[in-house]
Amino acid sequence: MFDKMIFNVHLRSPDQTRRVIEAEHLQWCTEGERGWWQSSALENLTGISVKIVESRMQVKCSLHKQFTRILGGRLDNTGRFTLSEARATARALFGRWDTDIGDARLTHFEIGLNLPMSRAPTDYIALAVSVCRGREMFCDANFEKHRQKTTLKGRTVKKYFKLYDKSHEAEQKHRPCAPCVLRAETVYRRQDVPLDVFLSPAYSGRMADTFYRDWAGMVFARRVQGAKGVKVSQMERAARIMEVGAERYAREAYDEWKAGRLTDKQYRTMREFARDWEKTSCLYAFEADPLEVEYRSALQAEFARAVL
Repeated sequence: MFDKMIFNVHLRSPDQTRRVIEAEHLQWCTEGERGWWQSSALENLTGISVKIVESRMQVKCSLHKQFTRILGGRLDNTGRFTLSEARATARALFGRWDTDIGDARLTHFEIGLNLPMSRAPTDYIALAVSVCRGREMFCDANFEKHRQKTTLKGRTVKKYFKLYDKSHEAEQKHRPCAPCVLRAETVYRRQDVPLDVFLSPAYSGRMADTFYRDWAGMVFARRVQGAKGVKVSQMERAARIMEVGAERYAREAYDEWKAGRLTDKQYRTMREFARDWEKTSCLYAFEADPLEVEYRSALQAEFARAVL
C-alpha cells in the first residue's frame, strides 16, 4: 500500500556514511564552501534519491518500486503491494546500508491501492464528488479532464487525496501496466514519525484502516429517481434540495428572484416546493450508479489483500 516516502536518517559514524556512499554510488558536490554527497544519474535506474549533509541523510524513494526492483530488477508500482512487503522492503534497504531503521524519521509518505476496473478509469473519476467526510474533489488542471482529481493541496495542507488513471500514467512513462487501473491515494506531508514506529504492525495497520474509511466514504454523483408521475423539473428541484437542504434551496431561490433571474411564478413554485419537502421527499431517491457499486467492491477486495 505504501508508495513514495521521504525520510531523514542520522548517520552515527563515518563508516556508516561510507557504506551508504558506496552502496548508492553517491557523488561529491560543492557550492562555495559547502559540500555534500548526493545521488548521481544512476538514481534513474535505482529509484533512490539520497543526499548526505554531514551526518544527516535524506532519502526519497518508492517502497513499492524498491520491492519490485529487489524481486525482479525493475521499478514498477502498478501491481499489488502489501503492508508486510513494505516492512520487508524497508528492512532490506537499511540492511544494505548497515544502518539502524530506528535512526530514521519519516516526513512524507503516500498510501494507496491500485484498483482493477472494468471500464476506463476516467469514467469513475468523472463521478467522484468528495472524499473523507465532504472534502471536495477537483479536476487537476495539470492533466487531461478526469485523468486525475484531488482535494485541495496548498502548502499548508498536510493530508490530501488523489484519484487518478494509473494505466494512463504508466503508458505515458512507457511502463507495462494492466488496462483500466484506477488508483486511490492519500498523501501525507510535513510529518515527523520514527520510521520503525511507522512500519510497526500496530501503527501501519491504523494508517491502513484510516485509508480505507476515508476512501470507502467517497461520494459519487448520483441520479435522482422519482415516483411514477413525477416530472423532470420536479426531480431537478429535488436533486438540489437533497444536495444542499430545503432551507438553503429556498434561500437560493429568493436570491435569484431578488436579482431578477427568476419570475414571480418561478420563485413561487420553488418556494412552495421547498416548503412541502418534508411531505414530498418520500417520492424521490438517489440511485447509485453501477460504477459506484463496482468501485466499492474493488476497494474492499484489494484492501483485504493488501493488509496481509
